[in-house]
Amino acid sequence: IFALTGCGKGDPHNRQPVSGSVSVNGKPVVFGNISFEPLENQPTRFDREIVDGKFSIDKSGGLAPGKYLIRVQGWECKLPPVGDNPGEFRGPMPKVMVPEKYGAASKETVTIKPGEKNELTIDLKN
Repeated sequence: IFALTGCGKGDPHNRQPVSGSVSVNGKPVVFGNISFEPLENQPTRFDREIVDGKFSIDKSGGLAPGKYLIRVQGWECKLPPVGDNPGEFRGPMPKVMVPEKYGAASKETVTIKPGEKNELTIDLKN
């Protein structure tokens, strides 16, 4: 008789699902992206699209527990289609919602905790 104890190694990184909302001064970011960059040598990082102020990452693609630097870009509507040349768009660019200080120069951090829902509320300020 064989006992089934499970196959495979499971998740060696203990990935956690992460979801949340992103707003600026209480107003949801209509369209943008958020990135999570590890600050404690975690083996995971992630970039996710923000739509109508919300984002989510399921457990299979989730983040290992620990502290992350977050960077956010956001606009008041969806970006126009990409043009024929790199960096070119077919149409006017929408108004930027998220201040530059939350992009490349961001100092905003979050901590992802094991065994918790990790539902983040990120309200950025001008």
